[in-house]
Amino acid sequence: MAKKRANGEGSVFRSKDGYWNAQITIGRKKDGRLHYVRKRFKTMQDALAWKNKSIHELQQKRFLLPNDITLEKWLQLWLETYIKPSVRPKTWENYEYICRCHLVPELGKEKIQKLTSFHFQKMLSDKRNSGLSTRTVDLIRVVTRSAFAQAVNEGILLTNVVDKVRRPNQTKKEIRVLSTDELQRFVQSAMSDRLGTAFALLLGTGLRLGELLALRWDDVDFSQNLIRIRRSAIRLKAPEGRRKTRVVIQAPKSKSGKRDIPLFDVLANLLKEWKRVQVEESLTYGHEYINSGYVVTHRNGTMMDQSNLTRAFHVLLNKASLPKTNIHALRHTYATQLLEKNVHPKVAQELLGHSSITVIMNTYSHVLPEIKKLSVKKLNGMFGTLSPDYCPFPRGMDNLTISKRGQLR
Repeated sequence: MAKKRANGEGSVFRSKDGYWNAQITIGRKKDGRLHYVRKRFKTMQDALAWKNKSIHELQQKRFLLPNDITLEKWLQLWLETYIKPSVRPKTWENYEYICRCHLVPELGKEKIQKLTSFHFQKMLSDKRNSGLSTRTVDLIRVVTRSAFAQAVNEGILLTNVVDKVRRPNQTKKEIRVLSTDELQRFVQSAMSDRLGTAFALLLGTGLRLGELLALRWDDVDFSQNLIRIRRSAIRLKAPEGRRKTRVVIQAPKSKSGKRDIPLFDVLANLLKEWKRVQVEESLTYGHEYINSGYVVTHRNGTMMDQSNLTRAFHVLLNKASLPKTNIHALRHTYATQLLEKNVHPKVAQELLGHSSITVIMNTYSHVLPEIKKLSVKKLNGMFGTLSPDYCPFPRGMDNLTISKRGQLR
């Protein structure tokens, strides 16, 4: 008589179609019935091997319930269920783009439980070799890692294989800063343009372009000569319709993004004059004028778009015979000017709205050596009346050497 199997041993049996079935019990369902997991194999040896391996994993609490969900299906579920309700619209747009344009075309049809760290390491290497920027390649890694972390939380995966994937080598992007001569030429060119005050604000406050475009007159305090940054303008994909994109006004990404920036006198006067110009334009347009309340506007009062201001910026660069560069160079120039004028990096961080002083130290490290030299020069008076060329030793001793015992000879 065959010996009865003990609880938890599982079973292997052959079905009528000739396949071998391995079955184990992994617990009970909510209604109290036993919960079986069964898998089919062509040979008895494969069925036994799977059964024994699964029982061992179950005892070690490492058994993974088989799941046929593909990477594409999981990413769709993850984006809609976990990401969309919890992140800002622009972040969602970036994550969706990474999934749709990079992850799904490469590995979308693969079952998520079959993917290994090698799959993703190879994909990132191929992407980098194809010329994709380091930043985008690293964003692919970040998105995948987050999606797999959620799969671990849901019990679909035991471990996050993307944790073992190495991030691409970071190539530091050289920032563009206007020199003193270029700065003067650009300011001279900008002051002859209707939007000159807008560019003066970018140069004199270090605002991000989106922060400038979302700035309202309510945020300007002429009594204290400062502006309050409370929102930013971003461009997102528009819902189905005639327009492909739309402008959205939102709060800054971090707490440090909300800040008050003092205005120096010249900049405050330019802003007052610009407000007067807007009043004249409103009188010219009459009832057709739209009082949007924004500081930077078109002649009819409507909000200025990023593309319009960027286009005007490049026109002014060309007019001043300056090389083409990104409008963000004005923010970099402001930060560099602060550091070169010995403004403490912590103060510069707060004015620029960075979340950490590390960003300042890393981004503008090219300025720091010169600042160190200027700072040390201030110690020249540390030794009282001693002149810089003072020498305590008798003259004519230049050719003397010092022995191993420290004696002159």
